[in-house]
Amino acid sequence: MREERVGYLHDCINKSKESELFIVYSIDICDVLRKERDRFRQAVLFLGEDIAEVEGAEIDVALDNESLKGLVSSLGVGIDLSAFGMAAGNLTCDLSKLRYGRLTVVIDGSDDGVRFEKAVFRALKTYFGSLEEVASISSIVYSQSPNSLKSEA
Repeated sequence: MREERVGYLHDCINKSKESELFIVYSIDICDVLRKERDRFRQAVLFLGEDIAEVEGAEIDVALDNESLKGLVSSLGVGIDLSAFGMAAGNLTCDLSKLRYGRLTVVIDGSDDGVRFEKAVFRALKTYFGSLEEVASISSIVYSQSPNSLKSEA
């Protein structure tokens, strides 16, 4: 098995409202999705479990987290610092720059997967404001059945 770096993005060719970002914490799921995806419109971001460490953290600690850095870079919108009572400065959250129209958190059925899913949703809400107004955000439990990457309507 290949070593995967936290925050590493396996990008897609098309970055538009029709493209989808799979956010995963498991190396095994990341490897499978990377191979099964539609490279034209589906990207895979490996975050690992350390995304949970940003919850409740001071902003300087959160911004040093590799998972959050990967998420910020992948989405391309910056961070909403108003939740921290800070002026935006260089990190203004501009949702018009969002690179994907659909964000899907992919988990397995384990307790770790459920914790990861909750941590990602909290991070998206905390650091990216009203992201759900411009993108479809959902989660799926990965199974190794055929067509597991087909997006639900």
